[in-house]
Amino acid sequence: MSAPLLRVASLRVHAGPAELVRGVSFAVAPGERVGLIGESGSGKSLTAAALMGLLPEGLRATGDVELAGVRGNVLTRGERELARVRGRAAGMVFQEPMSALDPLMRVGAQIAEALVLHGAQRAAARARAVEALAEVGLPDPAAAAAAYPHQLSGGQRQRVVLAIALANEPRLLICDEPTTALDVTVQAQVLELIRTAAARPGSGLLFITHDLAVVAEVCTRVLVMHAGEVVEEGPVGRVLTAPAHPYTRGLLAASDLRAVDERGRLFTMATAPAYPAGGAAAGGAEGTAARCGGGAATGDAGGTGVRGGGPETAQEAGPEAVHEAGTEAAPAPVPGAVAGPASVPSAQPTTEQSTGSSSVLASELASGTVAGTVAGTAAETGPAAQDSPARTSGAGEGTVAAIEVRGLAKAYRRTGRGILSRGSEVTALAGVSFCVAAGARFGIVGESGSGKSTLLRILAGLEPASGGTATVSGVDVVGAGEPALRRMREDVQVVFQDPFASLDPRMRAADIVAEPLLAQGLSTAERRERAARALSDVGLSAADGQRYPHQFSGGQRQRISIARALAVRPRILLADEPVSALDVSVRAQVLNLLTDLADRYGLTLVFISHDLGVVRHLCRDVIVMQGGRIVEAGTVDDVYERPQHPYTAGLVAATPDLARALARTR
Repeated sequence: MSAPLLRVASLRVHAGPAELVRGVSFAVAPGERVGLIGESGSGKSLTAAALMGLLPEGLRATGDVELAGVRGNVLTRGERELARVRGRAAGMVFQEPMSALDPLMRVGAQIAEALVLHGAQRAAARARAVEALAEVGLPDPAAAAAAYPHQLSGGQRQRVVLAIALANEPRLLICDEPTTALDVTVQAQVLELIRTAAARPGSGLLFITHDLAVVAEVCTRVLVMHAGEVVEEGPVGRVLTAPAHPYTRGLLAASDLRAVDERGRLFTMATAPAYPAGGAAAGGAEGTAARCGGGAATGDAGGTGVRGGGPETAQEAGPEAVHEAGTEAAPAPVPGAVAGPASVPSAQPTTEQSTGSSSVLASELASGTVAGTVAGTAAETGPAAQDSPARTSGAGEGTVAAIEVRGLAKAYRRTGRGILSRGSEVTALAGVSFCVAAGARFGIVGESGSGKSTLLRILAGLEPASGGTATVSGVDVVGAGEPALRRMREDVQVVFQDPFASLDPRMRAADIVAEPLLAQGLSTAERRERAARALSDVGLSAADGQRYPHQFSGGQRQRISIARALAVRPRILLADEPVSALDVSVRAQVLNLLTDLADRYGLTLVFISHDLGVVRHLCRDVIVMQGGRIVEAGTVDDVYERPQHPYTAGLVAATPDLARALARTR
């Protein structure tokens, strides 16, 4: 049997008297792809940093680490010796490429520098740098070599980091969350490159992630870390289908967005013992929304319907829903909507460009038009359909939709580089039309540059539109003055992606939640009572209200953001990627919380995400955006199971699927 590429024995990482990593031992053999999984704080990234001598200042590693081709214990080497080890014995790919790349050096020079460090001549290193960029799939490697990091897209930058890691042909590749911040199609491309690199004869892979679906697709063996220790290890197929440790079972349960309990809620660490053996039960969010009628969801005013629908059911989610008792409002039949035959343009998914940022942006905003009937909407055609207000067909004739968008457009002016340059115009939204019924849970999915976040900011009255109409809670935010927008904002609140950036670090949680109530003229006592109720609604206590944002975890900070939004008792909640930065167990808790609150208060929820699995669980209806247009719309099950547009099909195919990946391991 050949010697391992990496052997770790009793690795410990100390921060003063505290042990952050405690006695970790494992090995990676040639041909092995080993996954190291765990949540934030588990010690997985510290383990990787210790292996490469890259621990932050103030931390100290002990134990024994041996790398193939390197004499003795890596942990006892000095920085000069470690610099020769990195890249030659083992290459490392980091989570955030912008922090790993020098913004002042051209990409080719950075790759060449890694080669020169290991003895290459400069001319040969420059030529090899271009070859390395070609090997990681950049279509114009010479142009990429001449570019600076900021001129490349996120996916292109991650390819550059991978090229640096592989330039000296190390036998071991260590990847620390290499695809966490990438869109799903780019993630799929980067994962394929990593698999190809690990498949070289005599090579191995240590892949660190919190995403069980990704590790199931990439790795053959897995180690599970919790609180600085490896609590379980074994073949991927066995560990992720028949976990022996409660923590592993909890991770698996919380990761499974297709499995719900008897109340339709995701499993969490607390409810993991009830998680069904064998994993996911198929099925997405139950329909809870009345449907819009009289308006098709379109990418432009003259779009063609792409999806028909047969008779369906929906249920009204209102304050009377008793979620605590595990009951749901009974489904009420609504008239089905039948669209004409599908007519799908042959627009292709966005592809990356290899030149500067402007060409990348232009690629992301590539045109593609198709209209889709949001499931439950009447697919009318002709002028009447464009001019008539959207109605909620399930709530009785004459009920106006919570949100109605018609031909919404947004263009930005990009400043030119020269003094006399006129610049250019970038289209962020191109004639978007859709409606959302009161009480609906409505998803908007798309990748970076699709226009989904711009759309949300316009709906919230935070950004002006260039054209069209967007009626939110009875107010057209496109043409409204400040008094009307103020009235609208009493009904509409926003939850942002990064709670830490949206919370004042100098204010206590209770004061943060109560602050929006000042505009409503409530007394101090009323504000305190309302804030306490909102904190209680999201599972935080009165004592929690006296703490500052930095004293909470990421999931708790997101709960504070949601409590602040709920304190003003809005009718509409706009959520922009609210769970994308959270660990899977915290993600499950926040998604369950949003479901509970939507049911309890009859909220209309518009949920924006690049994660198709999250939207499928939470929402009933969905629109898919690409290049500022809606390319597909319908129920989540229709869109995901039977995508009509190539871009949607590409998103679905590229999204890591735990059940699908595990099926391949059996």
